[in-house]
Amino acid sequence: MIPADWTPAFVLPNIPLEAAIGCDIAVLAAAHNHRVAVLERTHSTLRRFLNRFADNFGQKLEPPF
Repeated sequence: MIPADWTPAFVLPNIPLEAAIGCDIAVLAAAHNHRVAVLERTHSTLRRFLNRFADNFGQKLEPPF
């Protein structure tokens, strides 16, 4: 479950991340993390924003944040 006050702060498209890194007050979460998935379902603008990341060759990136 995501805390009600969990707020995405920034995106780091240049850091590949397989698993979440975090503590009680902050987390770096991969795009496929359950916390990110819940936020994407709730906020369509966030989902559209995260789906726009691509490399120089047009390959889709899943940036952590």
